[in-house]
Amino acid sequence: MSLFVEIVKFNSQTNGRDKLFRLIQYFSRFCSYHSQDSMAVKMSNLEQAMSSTRKALRLGKTLDFLLATKKSLKLSDPLHKITITASKISLAVYMLADHVTWFAKLGLIKTDTTKWSHRAFKFWLLSIIFNLVRDLYELCNIYINERHRKKTPNTSNSGVSTFKRALKRHPEVAVDFLKNSADVVIPLSALGYCKCANKGITGLLGVISSLSAICAIVAPSLKLSPA
Repeated sequence: MSLFVEIVKFNSQTNGRDKLFRLIQYFSRFCSYHSQDSMAVKMSNLEQAMSSTRKALRLGKTLDFLLATKKSLKLSDPLHKITITASKISLAVYMLADHVTWFAKLGLIKTDTTKWSHRAFKFWLLSIIFNLVRDLYELCNIYINERHRKKTPNTSNSGVSTFKRALKRHPEVAVDFLKNSADVVIPLSALGYCKCANKGITGLLGVISSLSAICAIVAPSLKLSPA
């Protein structure tokens, strides 16, 4: 019964549904790349359907991200303040550009969809870069704190074991770093900076980042804070 309750609770959250649809979207992309003929077409259609559904669910998120910067600007840690605020502003612009592209494809407005899509991916990439900078900062902090806690000597072997202990004590940092590391390849590929990443690779990475995000929703202890 508790599992059923958790599933209902997860599905009732807008963010939870978005991540679930995102998981299906990128899994469909992965499957379409490795499928043939009619199955590839079906998987591609499912990917597009999930993408459109997510865009509809995210209407108004631009304002949400901009309003969230009021809270992040009050953070005491300077790096947290800069990276989290900059990431949210970048996400707000990304959402706006992404919706302009979507409206144009639906025929509601007339504009250059290629240009707006390029802008959307640029700001999504920028947001992920700020997130990764914050993740690296957190990784350094938990490593240093673990060294001081255990008072271990500065050797290569002890450094690895210290890092493992730090990640074990702070799994939320590992989950967030995994999510952003997987995500960053997707806009890099879309912008032509990572030509070795085909749809199969970006699909798999999208699945990994989506599962990481779902874990943080299902288990709040795995969500990096402040966010």
